[in-house]
Amino acid sequence: MKFFIRIFIFAFFAITPFYAGASLEITEIMYDLSGTDTNREWIEIYNNGEESVDVSTWKFFEENTNHNLVASQGDTVLVKGEYAVIADKPEKFLIDWPDFAGIILDSSFSLKNTGETLTLKDADLNIIDSVSYTSDWGAEGDGNSLQKIGGEWKAAAPTPGSANEASSENTSENPPIEESASPSQEQDIDIVTQTIIAMEEKIYADAGADKIAVVGADTEFRGTALGFKKEPLSNARYLWSFGDMEYREGQNVTHFYKYPGEYIAVLEVSSGSKSASDKIVVKVVENKIKVLEADAKFVKIKNDSSFDINISGWFLRGSGNTFFFPRNSFIKSGATLAISSELTKVFVNETFRTIELLYPNGSLVDFYILPYKTLVVASSDTVAAAVKSLNTNEIPRSQTQPKEAISQSATSSVVLKEKNAGETLLETAEAASSNMENDIVLAAEDGKDGNLGKWLAFVVSLGFFGAAGLYFVRRHGDV
Repeated sequence: MKFFIRIFIFAFFAITPFYAGASLEITEIMYDLSGTDTNREWIEIYNNGEESVDVSTWKFFEENTNHNLVASQGDTVLVKGEYAVIADKPEKFLIDWPDFAGIILDSSFSLKNTGETLTLKDADLNIIDSVSYTSDWGAEGDGNSLQKIGGEWKAAAPTPGSANEASSENTSENPPIEESASPSQEQDIDIVTQTIIAMEEKIYADAGADKIAVVGADTEFRGTALGFKKEPLSNARYLWSFGDMEYREGQNVTHFYKYPGEYIAVLEVSSGSKSASDKIVVKVVENKIKVLEADAKFVKIKNDSSFDINISGWFLRGSGNTFFFPRNSFIKSGATLAISSELTKVFVNETFRTIELLYPNGSLVDFYILPYKTLVVASSDTVAAAVKSLNTNEIPRSQTQPKEAISQSATSSVVLKEKNAGETLLETAEAASSNMENDIVLAAEDGKDGNLGKWLAFVVSLGFFGAAGLYFVRRHGDV
């Protein structure tokens, strides 16, 4: 039993990390990938000490900058003999290395293809390891990386998270003598080992970061399932609950909320008999995005909300063209975004008068209509002068129209209809203007019989209704 207790204590401390007096070294540098290497660069570090190291407070010093180290996959603790990758963009690294299951630390940097000095510093900014590489060492865009092999730097095929190609495990000249155990003691050891393994065998779910969504707009939810060693699971089942009584199955899904508020979205993943869950907060805000202005050269969109809004996947439609906003397109709170029509091919002019802004699912966000040109209506004094001028000319009675026709024409000339199918405000207003001109002429003709005062009053009334029509046109032109 005493032996069992000793074994249990040893097993407990063997899986409990220590954090002091450990040493790390830089063992691999991928500074110049073949093709485009933007955001794809990385280095590998290795714990060659006797104790575990938590690098959450350490710094990666490069280009005169102390870069933070943030866990992107796994945690920040490197046990004895463990590797980790420090990547400029972890998501880009995983595209190049989709089966990588080790520790990935996120740190923003850009390695020079000509060479530079890279340094690891501990929490007190003490230099733990440093290397100054140059392109003369090799691995210059040929698909290889620089690797520390046998204390020397060489170019070889990349091996992120594992021993470099020509390196070998250090072996002691005098390996420790193992103490034999009795069958009963061996059984106790197996029980402890199985218990420790059972405690570690669980899967993990990651629902991503908290989100801000807009009412009516599709919001993308991307989930991740990780195995016992936090490796990506390829056969997991994903079930999303969005907090508004809606559910959807799938790793990457979209959902839109109908009402503003704060919702808790939950991701459940399962693989075999194992399951895990994660949750995020989704803050849904009212849509305050509008198309502010447009012409033949640009379109202006304004965000009147108090949040930065992601408009990725939204699109503009107009002038027979459609423009989709690319991924990671944001409008800052209170800001106006001006977009060149030369880029979007979406514009307004006298032929194409409308631009629409739509959500990714095709629902309308807002629209803009180019106002119609302003109609000019003469003042009553101008109309009276025109009538008096016309009255001085002799017009044969045979060319005049009956008063009944005048009354009917005058009535139709002042009616401005709200636009409907096949009819525009501009057409109606132009027709009214034409009718008014005819009535002025007829009024002048009839004035020869001594009724000029009557018809002058009538024409002044027409001017009033014309002004009312102009106001109506302007109001609808601004919608």
